[in-house]
Amino acid sequence: MNWYTLTGADGQPNVLVRLQWPKVQQYVTKDFPFWRKDPSLASLEWDSTGDICSPSKAEKLMSEWGVEP
Repeated sequence: MNWYTLTGADGQPNVLVRLQWPKVQQYVTKDFPFWRKDPSLASLEWDSTGDICSPSKAEKLMSEWGVEP
């Protein structure tokens, strides 16, 4: 599983993305802590829009945002 974050204007992560092509292309936000599917997210592996996120940081964000793994 590859993890990415998208940062808001405040410099803080506001979107967490998990990718495992071709099976998983999902994202979650702090304001809507439920996983949603979006196949267009697969491009994050090839462009610089998202920041690579470690699994431990992803777990921390999920915990802070009240997201089920």
